[in-house]
Amino acid sequence: MGISERVCCSRFPAGSAARTSLEPACGVAHRATATGGATKVVIAIWILALAARLMFINQPYVDHWSWRQSDVAGIARNFYDGGFRFAYPQIDWAGNATGYVGTEFPILPFVAAICYKFAGIHEWIGRSQAVILFAVSLPFFFLLVREIFGSTAAVWATFFFSFTPLNIFAGRSFIEYFCRPLVHAGRPIA
Repeated sequence: MGISERVCCSRFPAGSAARTSLEPACGVAHRATATGGATKVVIAIWILALAARLMFINQPYVDHWSWRQSDVAGIARNFYDGGFRFAYPQIDWAGNATGYVGTEFPILPFVAAICYKFAGIHEWIGRSQAVILFAVSLPFFFLLVREIFGSTAAVWATFFFSFTPLNIFAGRSFIEYFCRPLVHAGRPIA
């Protein structure tokens, strides 16, 4: 016995013609308003989440993960100074050695080095890349959760994904491996 057969209203008893004819229309109307309202809420969450990540965007790399952010920024500066050789990322702390290092795929410091060419070397360039990747991934995250769990769960998941303190901190850090999940959130699922 399904829920619709157990729960009945005094006006429309279970199985009545009036009740069965209204069910499809009510379901469509509910989904349309729930999705439209959820989209507006998620846009508001998106704007507030971006604002939270843009505060102190030009802060030097002195926070808890400063060593890793400084490494990535050093690799970006060495790309900028050394002629944009993508396959040869260099670190600054190698002493008299060349400083070539095997790291993650160096797309983030390489794009930062390209931006350094136009805007100069600034901390906000590296941090803004992570914020941009977060901003691009958030709608995909919402759509993925909405597809699986529905609009209400998607709004709450998007809220918690956006405002968890660790995610705010990581979502504005100039670190390559924190941007990886943000990129994967937007890829198609096969």
